[in-house]
Amino acid sequence: MQHWKKIANLKNVVPKVKIFLWRLLSKTLPIAQNLNNRISAISPMCQRCNEENEFETHVFFFCPGSRAVWFGSQLMLRVHELSLDIIQAFNQITEGLDQHGMAILAYTLWELWKGRNDVVMQHQQFDPGIIRKKVTSWIMQGEDEAQTQQSPCQQEEQGRYEVRDDEWQVLIDGSWDVSERAGTAAVFYQNRQVHYFAYNHHEAQDPFHEEALACLEALRHITSLQVRGQTQQICINTDCSKLVDAILEEQCDNLSSWRSMPVVHQLIQKFMQWGPTIRIRKVQRQAVKPAHVFSNFARRAKCAREMAPVQATTFSAFGLCTMLDSDVFLSV
Repeated sequence: MQHWKKIANLKNVVPKVKIFLWRLLSKTLPIAQNLNNRISAISPMCQRCNEENEFETHVFFFCPGSRAVWFGSQLMLRVHELSLDIIQAFNQITEGLDQHGMAILAYTLWELWKGRNDVVMQHQQFDPGIIRKKVTSWIMQGEDEAQTQQSPCQQEEQGRYEVRDDEWQVLIDGSWDVSERAGTAAVFYQNRQVHYFAYNHHEAQDPFHEEALACLEALRHITSLQVRGQTQQICINTDCSKLVDAILEEQCDNLSSWRSMPVVHQLIQKFMQWGPTIRIRKVQRQAVKPAHVFSNFARRAKCAREMAPVQATTFSAFGLCTMLDSDVFLSV
């Protein structure tokens, strides 16, 4: 039962990954060997290497692709010394690991499983380098969220969202429903003052597609600001980590939506053209709540508004969401 306690005590690891670990150690994941035990017509062979049957420790440790991931991991595992049983292997690895090491292990296993599924279900190429980059992104995100749980005084001292007075902050968000209607919105502020907002209605294929459209729409408005000579540095804030990863890694191969590939490709090209002038980062959901309100409005009302100036209202960058209780965004 020791392994269950280790999972329950994990810090800075999202719940879905904890559930995944519970399924892994319960041996209930749809791995080829497990499926073959129930349906003999299903081949137990590993589809990544075609060298041996696919069982838990093979998927996560012994398959050549998985070995390559662990070879470059901070944990420096000696995979060849691990037990063939997944529970025993898990206990071997976690013996003496601190919370940081446990988080690395959890997210590496999670990304290995996603990478394996991409190969089996979507016939994509397994890339150990991308797996390691995604794990690093998870760890950095967990550390950032842990920082935001400090007291309000500590948050203000350290700059909760790294707000810089000389930089345009752009909050973007999108809203989508099953009828494929979508709304996008962007809120622009600088030097702790809101200056503009914009929203628009689109047709999007899925939620990720509309998040990409929201970013593209924001860039179009940023171009307008550049023409007016008002921009210096720009930071785009979104709660969509997959969009941030795709842009920073400059690749469209592992998107959650193939329909969004043309839009994401345009975004990558624009970010490359603008270089250090612009950056994008993932923030918590609450940070983009003002943009979310507008995107919902645009989707439901099927309306569009170009860049609209608002009465510049001073506010605390650490309490941005409290502005939703006022009429500041409607004062055009």
